[in-house]
Amino acid sequence: MMVVTDMHGQPVTDVANPSRWYSAHADQPEVLDRCVAEWRDLADHPDLTPRFQPGALGFECARAFVRHGTTLVGMVLAGGVSPSSDASVDPDLYHLDEEQRDRVLATLPRIAAAISTVSSRPAASSPTAPTGAQKEN
Repeated sequence: MMVVTDMHGQPVTDVANPSRWYSAHADQPEVLDRCVAEWRDLADHPDLTPRFQPGALGFECARAFVRHGTTLVGMVLAGGVSPSSDASVDPDLYHLDEEQRDRVLATLPRIAAAISTVSSRPAASSPTAPTGAQKEN
């Protein structure tokens, strides 16, 4: 599952491809509160390299930072991953083998860079937008 958050762990997108566990518990306010707290902790972690880290809810998450210029403004998080690759353990979570984990960790920075590139572009109605890029009504 994937979500984009601000640097305070607050989601700015819906959770995409939620695990069965998250889908079953997402309507419980304390679950989102605990997720946001964990996401905020991930923002505070000084290591810039994406790594899966265990969380208090029993699954792992990894993150890559979204930038605007030289400022970190958010994160792309992948989560809902069981610490075990054995599908009989935690059947409502995603189970990734080492190759799949490596692929997720390699993809997160590319997604974050794509979002960073889009967020750094001037809006079409911005005074710095190129001529001819103005929105028509």
